Amino acid sequence: MFFVTTSRKPCASTRKTARWLAAFLGGAYEPRGKQSVAEASESALALGLKKIAFVHDRNGNPSEIAFLDCVKQEWLEPSIKVKSVRLPEGKPRSMPTAFVVKNEGGDARVAALFAGCGEPEGGFTEILLTPGAITLGYGKAVMRIAFE
Repeated sequence: MFFVTTSRKPCASTRKTARWLAAFLGGAYEPRGKQSVAEASESALALGLKKIAFVHDRNGNPSEIAFLDCVKQEWLEPSIKVKSVRLPEGKPRSMPTAFVVKNEGGDARVAALFAGCGEPEGGFTEILLTPGAITLGYGKAVMRIAFE
């Protein structure tokens, strides 16, 4: 599970992307505001979450997702340079806290970012990695992130 937050002054589409990402990853979302990276890390650890996904924006759109290991206080590679995002309709809802990663020709380093974050015992979010895209799905809700 991930703690998902944003850059300091995110646009509306970045906040919406971060909310959906947190829902699909079974984690928590909190707008960063004036929090430092260290303070965001403390917030994540207080919730029992060991990884943070920072959703950054540029020119009014999500532009990058960077990952931090809160326990080791290390940035994880690679960060994802976002080209486009397609979100489900409506507002995010509660989803399972476990997910399964299927790598169909995607970058193994990206797959490793999601490793060890929950074992499915019932419903689960499916993360499909293909060259240039990450697709997250649960039921009829699907989110697709195209990246460079």
